[in-house]
Amino acid sequence: MLKLLTRVRQLAHLTASSSTQPRWTDCEAGTNFDERSASEAGIRRAVFSMPDRSLSQSLTARFVIEAPLTLNPTELAGWHERGVRGVRFLIGGQYKPDFETILRYADEIARFDWHVEFDILPGDGPLLAGAEWTLMRFPVAICFNRFGCFDPRRGLRHPDIELLLSLLDTGRVWLKLSDAATISSQPSPWADLSPIVHAALAIRKDRVVWGSGTDRSANPVHIADALNALMHWIPDAEERDRVLIANPARLYGFETTR
Repeated sequence: MLKLLTRVRQLAHLTASSSTQPRWTDCEAGTNFDERSASEAGIRRAVFSMPDRSLSQSLTARFVIEAPLTLNPTELAGWHERGVRGVRFLIGGQYKPDFETILRYADEIARFDWHVEFDILPGDGPLLAGAEWTLMRFPVAICFNRFGCFDPRRGLRHPDIELLLSLLDTGRVWLKLSDAATISSQPSPWADLSPIVHAALAIRKDRVVWGSGTDRSANPVHIADALNALMHWIPDAEERDRVLIANPARLYGFETTR
């Protein structure tokens, strides 16, 4: 209970310091996303992985789904009507990417202005090294979730991160600050992730979004913890609102006035 009250007070400060009425976006709403907690924290938009969730009218949803096996235009149009705005590919482990095949896939979804999201497993950043030219040929935006392939123990000078930041600098690539608890080796607010946040914002502050991710620890204040961390990483309210409002509106097609 004490932890819950502490997080509520911290979020009250976060809300008060915001330059606008909170209508923030959680771009990685996990499987155990709690709509009531999110609403109390100022979340009005959320991005899920499955378009069959039952949601209240107070929450506007978009979806990034695992790539469908077929690319029937009629089926894709149906997904679009249901709020799908991107497809996700897992990279690493047993999932060895064929970027040329994914490029052909991207050609098919470009008509809907969707984007491709890459979920890179820890330690598998080198898989991108030989794909830079192919990635630059994608006709749609690319988003790397889970902080890309950032490992706090290796820092910013690792070749994987240098490549990620160079891709971000092109304006064709986005970075999602999501699932911090699974990446950081420190407790909340996960200060060891600050370097990649600051580096990304310094390069393209208009290509960074945020997501709370899936909580695997039954933490009752998971979303509050994630927002509190964002407050520490980005203390400036205007910059934080860009990450929480304007940038997600552009990537996921949310109304900018809601």
